[in-house]
Amino acid sequence: MREFAIDGVIFQVDDDVYDIAMSLRWHLNDYGYPQVNHTGFRLYSIALPPKQGYEVDHIDRNIRNCQRSNLRYATRAQNAQNQAPTSANSSGYKGVGWHTYRQKWRAYIKKDGKAIHLGMFPTAELAAKAYDHAAKQMFGEFAYLNFP
Repeated sequence: MREFAIDGVIFQVDDDVYDIAMSLRWHLNDYGYPQVNHTGFRLYSIALPPKQGYEVDHIDRNIRNCQRSNLRYATRAQNAQNQAPTSANSSGYKGVGWHTYRQKWRAYIKKDGKAIHLGMFPTAELAAKAYDHAAKQMFGEFAYLNFP
């Protein structure tokens, strides 16, 4: 594993990728991904070349870790399944929200664009555990878990 900086940000790559990566001119795009000028060619594409119909997923969700062992092909849906909750999430857990009318935490999971209700719970932690159970069953290795 080798490290190098792009705009002051440290990235990790495999030894066999390092020399190629160092020979190119990089900048960070608006999402923090290193890419060559304005071509759209990203750093992880050296380690895992583009494949028709797939995106590249960082297994540990760390876009600075571009080692081959941390990359895999994923469909857009699988890539979304591995995403952490957004900053707007009130509970701090993926798949958990406050139900004002019932005054309980609601667990839900989304599949194929549809929300599936998993139950109501007295604590956010219990709702998050219900989400994790369903996510493991539905998404397997691509599941983002609240309690890994």
